[in-house]
Amino acid sequence: MAQRERKDPEKALLDAAERLLERDGFIGISTRKVAGEAGINPALVHYYFNSIEDLCARVMQRFSEDLIERQRQIFTSDSTLAKQWRLATEPLRSNVGRRRMKVFFELSAMAVNQPALLRRMVEINAEWRRIIREAVEREAERRGQAGALGDFSVEATAALMSVVLKGLYWENLQEFHEGHDELIAAADRLLSSLEGPAKTGANGAARARRKRVEGLAG
Repeated sequence: MAQRERKDPEKALLDAAERLLERDGFIGISTRKVAGEAGINPALVHYYFNSIEDLCARVMQRFSEDLIERQRQIFTSDSTLAKQWRLATEPLRSNVGRRRMKVFFELSAMAVNQPALLRRMVEINAEWRRIIREAVEREAERRGQAGALGDFSVEATAALMSVVLKGLYWENLQEFHEGHDELIAAADRLLSSLEGPAKTGANGAARARRKRVEGLAG
């Protein structure tokens, strides 16, 4: 019981900081504001965290673990690369997804001038890219063309998917949607065209995994 009571204020402060990032942006983060949002004595902020920067680093750690896990579930499924792409664009059509992307970009903005946060953000981006790259590699191997999909190298395809996704998320947060539907549809057609026929027996044992991600878009 004592362990649980010790952790409750810590979680309340992390939750409060995440809400402030979503609602007010990183300019809304301060010891007093976080404590007020959490309904906790401001002195407890420094009891649980060394500094407001440490608090934000913990928020980033917790948030990034959830974000990366979602990407991993999508891109390690047995779905085709085109289907994985469509699932990855779902935050553009979801209020919950949109709010989570706002927190991600607010943390990204904070990281620009804070070396510790920046190092963690680089790790997050590298892990995101690795997950997508491995999905592209599997698709290339499925087609019997390891190392490339059509005219695109695996690395180029992974970078393109990652950069386009983040660009779409960013413009969506700015309420600018011009050309988004067309770009998503074009990328969908491109990825579908790159898939081609699978090698015989390549995915037979993994079909059961496909059902696990069908609910991710819901």
